[in-house]
Amino acid sequence: MSTQMDQTPDPNSIPTKKRSTRKRLRACSNHSYELTTFCEPGRPISPTGPFRDNIAVFLQQCAELTDFTVQGMNVWFTLLRSRECLVPLFTIEENVNTSKTEFCDHCLSTDWSNHFVSKRKYHMIIPKDDCWTKPLDDSVLEGATHLLHGMIHCDGIGHLLCINGLKGGSKHLCGREIMDLWDRICTNLRTRKITVEDFSKKRSMELRLLHGIAYGRPWFGRWGYRFCHGSFGVAEETYERALDILSSIELEKIIQDFSDMEECEELKRVIHCYKHWSESSLVTIKDLLKFMLTVKAGCPVQRKVRKPKPPTATTLSSLRIKSHLFADVISHNPGRHPARRQKMAADAIVHVLRENEKKGFVNGEMARQDVRDAALLHSRRRGLPIRDIGLLDNVLSKLDNVIIGNHIVCRKLHAMPGIKTGIRKYTVHDLLDGIKSLEPEKELLLPSQALVPDVYSDVLYLYKNVLLGYPESKLVQLATQVVLNTKYFVKEYRFGDKDEQEQCLDIPLPSMTDSANPAESGI
Repeated sequence: MSTQMDQTPDPNSIPTKKRSTRKRLRACSNHSYELTTFCEPGRPISPTGPFRDNIAVFLQQCAELTDFTVQGMNVWFTLLRSRECLVPLFTIEENVNTSKTEFCDHCLSTDWSNHFVSKRKYHMIIPKDDCWTKPLDDSVLEGATHLLHGMIHCDGIGHLLCINGLKGGSKHLCGREIMDLWDRICTNLRTRKITVEDFSKKRSMELRLLHGIAYGRPWFGRWGYRFCHGSFGVAEETYERALDILSSIELEKIIQDFSDMEECEELKRVIHCYKHWSESSLVTIKDLLKFMLTVKAGCPVQRKVRKPKPPTATTLSSLRIKSHLFADVISHNPGRHPARRQKMAADAIVHVLRENEKKGFVNGEMARQDVRDAALLHSRRRGLPIRDIGLLDNVLSKLDNVIIGNHIVCRKLHAMPGIKTGIRKYTVHDLLDGIKSLEPEKELLLPSQALVPDVYSDVLYLYKNVLLGYPESKLVQLATQVVLNTKYFVKEYRFGDKDEQEQCLDIPLPSMTDSANPAESGI
């Protein structure tokens, strides 16, 4: 390893996430692409052959060979532009002749031991944020903290080994963005099959169980991953039947079956709360969880306010006009968008204003255009259904001293030279229960009916008590265990006819670096 470290390039040639170095990085690399469109059809290449040929084209045209190696293996890197950062995508070529292991453990665990041993396999890695400015070391292939680690055999069969988004330590990329990128790469390079062992969790909840009931598929199912095989002999038919059993449990039956247990009152509260919120009828546990996950994605987490707190001298000191609850505002002026979507948009606006406040801006002050752009970006990262600019403009027009949850959003017109209409700027203020404005007759009380539930805690309560602790029901317990025992999922990529598919089988070909002349290397 010491000889490799001596060859480590200048850190300036390694991708960095600092905005101030963008120009310098572009100058040192000819391969910089937009992350959100990278590997879309024709962006930047349109390969048509089997994976073993396409990966060679990819490395030749979209990546640069580094002057350091990992365990003696060659490493390429590609820069991906994403908002305020440059994200490094490393590709490592592993040759079976020099590899520590001749066989693939992931193929063996997926019951694919009947496949031929590939001559080469390619690791695609996005390290965690604090490693973006460092060369890769020899332990990189064993790490589980990468934002992305996928491995593809030369025959087009591969495995998604690791993915970590915002909850996994990333400051810039969410899990959906990374999965979108990985899926585009696999599609563009024409892989055949990709497997994943699903260990994804949220607040200790197994997402393959939670999303399986709510959406009829695991979290990875959003990208087309389906049942591969289950532990303890679980078959696909058994898995599908287990999901049907759990998804069809009626809410009224849950209340009835828990009637003699101490959890009954809390379950009633949760169920009735979200039934009241929902614009559609919630009948089964599937309906309830799906709605709750939608609300959870659309609202920042806010704890229930239990007791009023005394006002502080600085709270709302500048607000001397009447304020309104957001629910009252949209009831008097509903507009063309559903109230639920308007509430999500308002919560997103509060979120970006508060984030701006953390950056040192007084009360999160932002211009209207900046608020809208930030809210759109927030919705894209969280996958919220509020990407309609017209919706955000409509909600922003209503936010003038309006109470949203435990905050109040205010608007002020700032005069600007050369601009007749001025610029509208928005601020956010914390609102304490029981606070009154400086005008005695205009109260800013938060009624208990307006309290926002802690959706995360409510979902976790249902998960632990209903899904994992259903009373005296062997059928529910067995169905839950079947879903939890199903961890392996696979996506099959289809392209061309049968003959073209057969051509994708791996054949011995020289490595990308076996010859300086691509024509001589068989590429």
